[in-house]
Amino acid sequence: MDRWSAFARPDATRVWRLLVIGATLLGSLTPVYSQEPPKREETRPTTPERTGPLSLGDNVIEQNQPFKVGFQIQVSVAGETEPSDTYIVDQGGNIVISYQGIKVPVLVRGLTPRMAADEIAKALKPYIKNPQVTTSIRAVPRPTIFISAPANALRTIGPVIINNDTSLLDALSAAQWTELADLSRVLLTRKDKEGKRTTKTVNLAEYLKARTDTPADDALNPPLQDGDRIYVPVIRSGEQSGNIVVVSGEVLRPQEKLHYRTTPRMTIVEAISQAGGTTPSADRKRVQIRRIGGKPLLIDLDSIDGGDGTNNVEIEPNDVIIVGRFSPLTYYFVSGGIAKTGRFPYERPITLTQALMENGGPIPYAKMKEGVVFRHMAEDGDPSKTKIIKFNFEQIQRGKKTDIAILPGDSIWIQPGTPPSSAPWDIFRVLNLVSQGAFLYNQVLGRGSGFGSGGGF
Repeated sequence: MDRWSAFARPDATRVWRLLVIGATLLGSLTPVYSQEPPKREETRPTTPERTGPLSLGDNVIEQNQPFKVGFQIQVSVAGETEPSDTYIVDQGGNIVISYQGIKVPVLVRGLTPRMAADEIAKALKPYIKNPQVTTSIRAVPRPTIFISAPANALRTIGPVIINNDTSLLDALSAAQWTELADLSRVLLTRKDKEGKRTTKTVNLAEYLKARTDTPADDALNPPLQDGDRIYVPVIRSGEQSGNIVVVSGEVLRPQEKLHYRTTPRMTIVEAISQAGGTTPSADRKRVQIRRIGGKPLLIDLDSIDGGDGTNNVEIEPNDVIIVGRFSPLTYYFVSGGIAKTGRFPYERPITLTQALMENGGPIPYAKMKEGVVFRHMAEDGDPSKTKIIKFNFEQIQRGKKTDIAILPGDSIWIQPGTPPSSAPWDIFRVLNLVSQGAFLYNQVLGRGSGFGSGGGF
């Protein structure tokens, strides 16, 4: 075999090396051609987003200020873990300290942290020997406004925490208005000291224009107050105007741009229904319709349910429907040795006996002779003007004492008490065993729960 024939027939090793080299080169070139072109970022239209709340305020808390309703209080008792906890000052101005199953209410509204610590220590002395108590403020209600806008007028809507010097321009700048926002017709709604709401139109566009050449009118950029509500409409141009309705407040699904229908005309009941209906805490008797160029309308939804069709008004384009919340004075409060405690709607005149018995009545061992009604006489929350009405519920039940008429905002308290250790088979334990036996018996037969099938609420 000559040398040319040997070269023309390479051995297996040489062939394998050539294949490996070829595959490697091909693999190095393949990604260059298989790379996908970079994807473009999708651009979506700006829509209002409910966030927040936005905060324009600071987080500094003055620790020496008197406690007010809604304050979050940190209570520390030396050597005791259970009463050491965080409590919120309720509408009655109280915090309810928990210790070994006992609920102890302490009136702290209007007291400084040091004064409140002394009052809490007095309340705990029957249960803790020489309690050493300290208190501090963890959080306070912040001045808050609410901003709403339909049809992409703002990038952010919802609550905004403000400072004492926050202006309308500051708030809307934080909310980031768009080119669709009509700043010449901003609606500012405010409640006065008597609780009356008024709405005025503010021309913020004129204020912005004036800043470039002449001094601006500060009335066009008013400072904001706690509870203010701001509504920014869209610019009226072509089809952009007059085709939406806003439903906000105590509804299940707030609507910022509910489609407006003309045939047949949309009513307030239909608009609220499309928002999912009202929540349990809604003030259905004072629903507002805010209409551009007119005064707010007050609608009673309960009267509509009762057959009064005159309240089921027709909605107009760009109407804003606001379902408010019950005010604190539409509730009464029950705590202590009662089967069901908490906040309850004040829907009709009610007596002390009705308030207690409708909520399950006193629990076993409750000290029915040691009851108190806290009646807060001052709207500003001054604790020195709180009226304390003591009562003996046993004597009221026997007709020896006059029943007490409960007023909105009243706080009812009965000392829970503790079971005596020397009476293991007292009447209450026997009744409890009988009740448990009846519950199991009825569960087996499918007859409900307890001695009957009546439900509570």
